Amino acid sequence: MNLSTKINSFLLVFLVSAVLLTVGAGTLVINSIVYQLNQRFLTITLNDSLEKIEEDYAVLKALGLDQVPAYVKKSRMDLQQLIEQQAGLEGEQVIILEADSANHPGFEMDPSLKQKILDSKKGVQTFDVNGTTYFGVYDSFAPFGWTILVVLDEAIIFAKRDEYVKSMLWLALVVIILAMMVGWRFGKSLSERIEKTLEMVEETGRGDLSRRLRLRQPNDEIGKLQAGINRMVEALQLKTAQQQQTNKALKDSEQYNRMLFEQSPTGLALTDMQGRLLDANPAFAEIIGYTVEQVKELTDRDITPAKYEQQEQQQLQRLKQHGRYGPYDKEYRHRNGQLIPVRLSGLIIERDGEPFIWSSIENIQQQKESEKLRARLMSILESTPDFVGMATRGGQLQYLNKAALQMLGVKKVEALGEQTFMDLLTESSVHTVLEQAIPYAMEQDAWSGECELHLPTGDNIPLLLVLIVHLSDEGEIEYLSVVGRDISEIRQARQALILKRDHLEELVKERTRSLEFANRELEAFSYSVSHDLRTPLRGIDGFSHALLDDYGEILDETAQDYLNRIRRAAQQMGGIIDAMLELARVNRHPLQLETVSLDQLAREAVQRLHDLEPARSLEIVIASGIEVQGDEHILRIVLENLIGNAWKYTAQKKVAYIEFGSTTRAGENVYFVRDNGAGFNMKYADKLFGAFQRLHGAEFDGKGIGLATVQRCIRRLGGRVWGRGEEGKGAEFLFTLGDEAESTPSSES
Repeated sequence: MNLSTKINSFLLVFLVSAVLLTVGAGTLVINSIVYQLNQRFLTITLNDSLEKIEEDYAVLKALGLDQVPAYVKKSRMDLQQLIEQQAGLEGEQVIILEADSANHPGFEMDPSLKQKILDSKKGVQTFDVNGTTYFGVYDSFAPFGWTILVVLDEAIIFAKRDEYVKSMLWLALVVIILAMMVGWRFGKSLSERIEKTLEMVEETGRGDLSRRLRLRQPNDEIGKLQAGINRMVEALQLKTAQQQQTNKALKDSEQYNRMLFEQSPTGLALTDMQGRLLDANPAFAEIIGYTVEQVKELTDRDITPAKYEQQEQQQLQRLKQHGRYGPYDKEYRHRNGQLIPVRLSGLIIERDGEPFIWSSIENIQQQKESEKLRARLMSILESTPDFVGMATRGGQLQYLNKAALQMLGVKKVEALGEQTFMDLLTESSVHTVLEQAIPYAMEQDAWSGECELHLPTGDNIPLLLVLIVHLSDEGEIEYLSVVGRDISEIRQARQALILKRDHLEELVKERTRSLEFANRELEAFSYSVSHDLRTPLRGIDGFSHALLDDYGEILDETAQDYLNRIRRAAQQMGGIIDAMLELARVNRHPLQLETVSLDQLAREAVQRLHDLEPARSLEIVIASGIEVQGDEHILRIVLENLIGNAWKYTAQKKVAYIEFGSTTRAGENVYFVRDNGAGFNMKYADKLFGAFQRLHGAEFDGKGIGLATVQRCIRRLGGRVWGRGEEGKGAEFLFTLGDEAESTPSSES
């Protein structure tokens, strides 16, 4: 049996039962209605009639008629007829009851019932008379002391009821037939809608949320149910989408939180209430020197020194009472045994109803070191004899070191009261600080200059002040730092120095005059040497030459040799005089710096020597493009002496080799003249540049002045010169130009 048949059968049984119940209930209701209607009708009719009669009676009495009309008094029958007329009663009997009268003819009542009616005056009563059941309504008629009873045979009442029941049965039959037709149609439509609804519910249960019910009758219960199911599915679909988004967001949030946890620079750890480490991020693992996996095998007790046990218990108690602990400082034991200072704080969280401790661990080793450094700096500031202070933007003093307090004659900064840093300075110093120091320091970070500190005693102390402006990110002044040094002694020394400088200037002027006089004397001496010594030497040379020319034939060889030696000695003495004059002129020659080609000067020196001895076999090497900044006259003297020295000491070589060039050593330009001549013993290298010092005998001509002249020239140019050599294998002389310290090493690689 399908749902439609079940519904139709159910509706049929329901309708038949409903009709039967309706008929049965209707019958009972009709009976009750009939009784009620008759009771109400009779009661109203009787009451209205009696009221009207009483009104008429009252009117007659008011007119002065002591007796009621005759038609009222004639007989009981007249009154009965009057009531029937007034009430319009048909088929009902009107009975007048009196206490002393007999029963109405043909209507014998039980005496007790009669007395009950007379006593109650007014009401409704059902009773049997001569085997007939009556329904009666009674009321008292006060003018005559009567009780008027209106009775109605129940047979009349039930005759009306039967007509009603018969009509109800026909109506019920018609209703049953119509109801069956409508029920069948309704059942079929209802079953189809319910089946569609069940199909959608089943599909929804399988997870298909795309289907919706078509609402044929949206306002009935099933339509409302279907609309509710549609709304429920839509809500479920939206809820599912939201749940999916929530799940995705939750997953993304978990991944994001995990990423934050992993990448946090602060150490994070999760422990249970017994201190077992359940999770930790890399930052915490790094603090104690383990990997994250190794950390999970540890407890807080494993990495905490025993000396912190009492402190740990206090923090745990605080955690249990307030749900959080810290921040507090302690140490963790690093894997290598080192104690790492840390700062911890944390709170209790719950997972699945279980409490856990979530902790934040900050490595404060650098902070501790900074605090130690700050303490050291404060110790230095307190120990320094200089004035050190800090002030707010408005100049309010925040800090003064011990030396500053001693200068001011107070023990604490608070003793200065409302005074600012500007109040400690003289008026001129305040202008200097406001107009120069602060604007300059705002651009250059710091300003230094001289100011005067005004003491409470009235004295002033000169300070060499350094003012530092500390700016905020917005470029506003946050606070000022000042460092001042008492320069009272420096000022005194400066005054003394000024006096000495003035005196020194006088001394310099006097020395200059003396030097100028000495130079003039030296010039006169040089002229004297040049003139007074050369005259007798020329005489000796001239007379010796004349003796050889005039008397050479009569002089033997020994005498001629003596005269030749005298001439050579005189000529050599003249050469020495020329060399000495040249050496003296080197220091007096005014320097004229210009670009000088050293290789060109070297070629000119070689050419002059070659012109004097064109027959010599030579190999000359001169580097090109060697230019320097120097005095051409002095550099020419240098190269002529060095190349001339090489020319002289290679005279005994079959092929003489002379080279001029330059090199770089330790970032310095070095110039050299080398040869393959006689060389020298390095043991006597310290005598090379001394005047009249010779390392060779008479086989080589020389005056012992050339290298001394070279050294003096190089020193005037700010350079240095040195030589190296080996006997029989040649020599090399090197020199530099510039502001080098004067030194003459005996050898150099």
